[in-house]
Amino acid sequence: MEDLWEFNEEIVARAIAARLVPIVSAVGHEIDFTIADFVADLRAPTPSAAAELIVPAAAELDRRVNEFAVCLQRCWRNFIVREQTRLRMFSERTVARELLRRIQEGKQKLDWRRENLQRNAVGFLGNSRGRLAENAAALRRHDPSREIILRWSRFAELARRLITCPPQLANTMRKRFERTEKILAVLGPDATLRRGYSMTTDVNGDLVRSVTQVKPGDKIRTRLADGAFESDVIGKDS
Repeated sequence: MEDLWEFNEEIVARAIAARLVPIVSAVGHEIDFTIADFVADLRAPTPSAAAELIVPAAAELDRRVNEFAVCLQRCWRNFIVREQTRLRMFSERTVARELLRRIQEGKQKLDWRRENLQRNAVGFLGNSRGRLAENAAALRRHDPSREIILRWSRFAELARRLITCPPQLANTMRKRFERTEKILAVLGPDATLRRGYSMTTDVNGDLVRSVTQVKPGDKIRTRLADGAFESDVIGKDS
């Protein structure tokens, strides 16, 4: 009893109770009991018995490990099969739903394009018929055969008048033309240039009659009796 008395101390009992790691009490002999036996998680009659309680037989451990492995494989196979089935069902539903959605969208686009094409075809046909009617009316108004007849009649009338025109009238017209030609030779722009004058035009060929028609930086062209030259406007006097 004296040899086992330290296992009856309060401090030892509290230390065993406070430990988080499981404690096995195996002191003394099978007939010996201490306070530590009642505080510990497990009591063994001898240290050898404690070892047997703590460490199961290797064969039993191997058997349990095999059982767990078989159970784990069976559960894993069942899980894989179940998830594959769910994935296949989900994929089939998803593909079918997406296919139906795309088919519906395609049908809507096809209907819209058909209606648009019909509307455009009707409008184009109406416009073409209108233009055709206008062209037909214009052709009727401007019949080439009628125009040819009218112009041929005018040509015949002019030829007749020319034939019947007396020589004296022709001479009078010729003299009038010659007199007009002489007047133009004296008063025309070429005669004016020969007298020392010049003509200035802008880039568009319009005659410059006033300084207000040009501004600095504009290009002008001056024509003389014997030629022409171009210049730039750098300033102008008011």
